[in-house]
Amino acid sequence: MTAHFTARAPDHWVFALTDLQEGDSFGTFGDGETVVGYEIDQATDHRDDSWTTLADVAFTPKGAKPSDPPQVATMMISEKAGAVFTASTIDWTLGLSQDDDSWSAVDQITLNLFVRFAGLGPACDIVGFDANGAVQVDRTNLGFRSSWEVMLAGAFTRTDRDQLVLYDPDGGALAIVGFDGTGRVDLDHTDETVGSNWTSVVAGSFIGNGRKQVLLYDKSSGDVLLVGFDGAGAINLRRPDSGWRISWDLIVAGDFIGNGRGQLLLYDHAGGTADVVGFDGNGNVNLDTSNTGWRPSWDWMVPGHFFGNRTSEVWLCDRSGNVAEIVAFDEGGHFNTLRTLDPFGSNRGGAIAGDFMGLSRQQIMRYTDQSGIAGDVVGVAPDLDVVAGDWTQPWDLLVAGRFKGTSRMEFLLYTASTGSAALFGLDPAGNISRRQDFSGWRSDWVLAACGRFLGNGSDQLALYDRGRF
Repeated sequence: MTAHFTARAPDHWVFALTDLQEGDSFGTFGDGETVVGYEIDQATDHRDDSWTTLADVAFTPKGAKPSDPPQVATMMISEKAGAVFTASTIDWTLGLSQDDDSWSAVDQITLNLFVRFAGLGPACDIVGFDANGAVQVDRTNLGFRSSWEVMLAGAFTRTDRDQLVLYDPDGGALAIVGFDGTGRVDLDHTDETVGSNWTSVVAGSFIGNGRKQVLLYDKSSGDVLLVGFDGAGAINLRRPDSGWRISWDLIVAGDFIGNGRGQLLLYDHAGGTADVVGFDGNGNVNLDTSNTGWRPSWDWMVPGHFFGNRTSEVWLCDRSGNVAEIVAFDEGGHFNTLRTLDPFGSNRGGAIAGDFMGLSRQQIMRYTDQSGIAGDVVGVAPDLDVVAGDWTQPWDLLVAGRFKGTSRMEFLLYTASTGSAALFGLDPAGNISRRQDFSGWRSDWVLAACGRFLGNGSDQLALYDRGRF
């Protein structure tokens, strides 16, 4: 038999990195031999609609008459509850290569199946939710490098949806990855020339062109690089700078002066100093305002719109001093508003900002640590202190977003050891409740980001796994 498979669904993850197009043939090896063996399977009508035809092969069985129509075998997959893949041939393994020089579509498909089903290789999942918080989209994208250390979400190349920026400090690479409406990667551009020396990577709308840019800071040298991107993900703005102080400990971005652009807020513990730094449309620094006399013991800074103004404020927390402050700035970057919140809780391990109450201004969701049994939501208006009573699991990743597409944000906790996650939100009475529980997730997600990756009005979750080989 000399038949070969014909690809019918080349965009499916099973065919990732094969370069197969609709109608392309595959499955031959050696001197024209084929994986379509003497025993193959035909699809029948006795199956549900969960089955996807990936490829097929028309063949004439041995002993058939010349007038007999050819028969068709089908490579298929079902992902209804679990997942079942059938290659529809007993000779599939004969097509596996024994060395890299002869790597074929059969090899890549086999690897993709192991990566997907066993969670072995680097991957990025886009997970979307319906109005009830149930998973509606779960798209696995393979072929990612295993050395990404930073993952940020934002509108870097287009404004109708978000993309990911990934940074690999060992390889000195910066990548832009975008997705179509199903969560499949449709943009993947990597620049290998940004350098491996950067210690901080921050995203913001620094130059006012409607998109976000990325600023990279090297604490050892005081060097800075501001980069922006065109619609294809290529770097079209590369603005280096030097002479920045080498003692900045915390760096965040926000529209602190209310000019419709993003600025940096940089904080130096030892000096008790915080600078607001802004940029012009070409990426050159046009604002650098120092604010002195700050407490030298802030542990974290969280930017947000806590007062409901058009400007950003920053939430500061000092765990040892059991105190927090909200700080705002005037149009020149000078500190002009202070709200002290005392006591804040010396046991707090971190905080994230979000409009969890649906009030058109943001609150802070505070948590103790990753043992995960205590947390609350605090706002600057009265009666916005709500203690959660059902955080009963340790967690490794915490992400907030408008996953259900409403005015209220939810937050998701992911636990690697159990491959599980839980979605939490606030009800109209201000009580934190557990909305959904998820199981069967990979146990190796190490980075997470929230963004409008599908462009459908809701936020989705991006999860990255470095893989095991």
